[in-house]
Amino acid sequence: MIEIERKFRITTDEKKRITAILKKNQSLIKKNEQIDEVFLFEQNDFTNFVQGQAVLRLRETDNRTLLTLKKTTNVNGDALEYETEVSSAEKMRNILIEMGYRSVVKIHKARLEAEINGMMVAVDHVYGLGDFLEIEIISKIQSDDLVKKIFDQAKKMGIKSTKVETKKYDYLLLQRK
Repeated sequence: MIEIERKFRITTDEKKRITAILKKNQSLIKKNEQIDEVFLFEQNDFTNFVQGQAVLRLRETDNRTLLTLKKTTNVNGDALEYETEVSSAEKMRNILIEMGYRSVVKIHKARLEAEINGMMVAVDHVYGLGDFLEIEIISKIQSDDLVKKIFDQAKKMGIKSTKVETKKYDYLLLQRK
């Protein structure tokens, strides 16, 4: 499947407004903490990373561990994505390291999410980076219409397209070091 997502940097006031919208209008609200560990093959950072290379993510959330493979398909960060649950974060981490993958960054975020019109809409607080609105659609195909749908939803929530953040959280955190 293809993950089509856009994230937007938001202010504290925007976060409060969007959170209120999500809580008021949606019954499928979910709040959680996510700790993501990002792995690259034989690389310690994104300096020599090439679009299309695999990024593996080990996510611990809600007493579950998920392994995700992502391969970006364009400069906007849309990605081919495969995800599966694993029984042990520690064992999976060891397997990845034995296969030549290196842990490059950990991302800790608090997330409030809801489904709106077939999209996952989330307000993230990423420790060390700040607050973001993330809107995502999972599709079998890439489509400009789906990207437009994401930007239209952001606009409905009072967020301008100029606030889009094109870099992923992992890359942004590594830049701060």
